[in-house]
Amino acid sequence: MSRPVKIPSHRSYRSWSSRHCSSDDTAITSISISVSFDSTTYRVFIATPSDMPEERQIATEVINEWNVLHAATEGVVLLPIRWETHVMPETGVRPQDAINRQLVADCELLLGMFWTKLGTSTDVADSGTVEEIDQFVRTNRPAVLYFSRRPIDPTKMMICSISCAPLCPTGSRQPCPNRNTLTSSPTY
Repeated sequence: MSRPVKIPSHRSYRSWSSRHCSSDDTAITSISISVSFDSTTYRVFIATPSDMPEERQIATEVINEWNVLHAATEGVVLLPIRWETHVMPETGVRPQDAINRQLVADCELLLGMFWTKLGTSTDVADSGTVEEIDQFVRTNRPAVLYFSRRPIDPTKMMICSISCAPLCPTGSRQPCPNRNTLTSSPTY
């Protein structure tokens, strides 16, 4: 629904237009401003290990920009969810359990990104990020994964024998036989 905005009367138009309009002589009669719209909101959980803080912020900004450009016309709002900004600390529980219960369980889409690290091991999975992805896959919700092609400083690589089934194109529960097959293409 749009609401017309009243333009000042002719008497005050010159001072108003010098502040709010371009210098051409075209008169503006009304401007439409969208006040509200019906939409469906989808919570997008942003899951990454700790080596990607810039990418987490960029993903949030891109989602917010998509909302500005498309939410009203598409009737869809994407709400970026990050553990740093949305989880409440709890005592007496594993930190990852709090994240899973408060955030992961209620999100409709997971956006996972990886670069040099898989993440910190939990009691349940090779990392919190992998645990989050596993929870999405187990409940048949979409998990979109991206792998950074940013140059890697070899001294910062996390090299270990990991079970990377969510990351490995072969679906093996063994370490990826050919890590070169991992790409930045989305994986569903």
